[in-house]
Amino acid sequence: IKGVGKPNLNTFLKLCSALKVTPNDLMAPSIEQNDHYRVLRPTDAKTLAFHNQEPGLRIGLMIHELPQSTMGCMMVEFSERTSMRNHVGEELLVCTSGRIGLTIGEEDLEIGVGESIIFHASEPHSYYNADATRDKSTAISALTVSFTDSPSKLPL
Repeated sequence: IKGVGKPNLNTFLKLCSALKVTPNDLMAPSIEQNDHYRVLRPTDAKTLAFHNQEPGLRIGLMIHELPQSTMGCMMVEFSERTSMRNHVGEELLVCTSGRIGLTIGEEDLEIGVGESIIFHASEPHSYYNADATRDKSTAISALTVSFTDSPSKLPL
């Protein structure tokens, strides 16, 4: 009740039994009727807030504001190789234009339009333009989704 301790599994199951509820009833986020989804529209100024983190990189945070969400969605545009970065959780990268080069740890990979890759984001990673048909200064874009076990750990 005070949030000081965490019951072990047996205690938790006994509490559920005593309260005549399922574990899911206690663990599921409390969501209002209109709070179980968000439609992200490009015309909504609040939906996509771009900011620059380094030269040649723009990250557009998609404002989703779902209660207790553990998923962060971003549109990423880069024209230069990004610096190596890592963060908690998993990352799903979907190529939406060009050809994306990724360095994950020591390995170089490439994905094209419509292809995606998922990886543990704790592994150092960077992105670069791997499209031989495009000028290297032309931005490549991707949708990035990060998943963690806690909203406070999202790399936003």
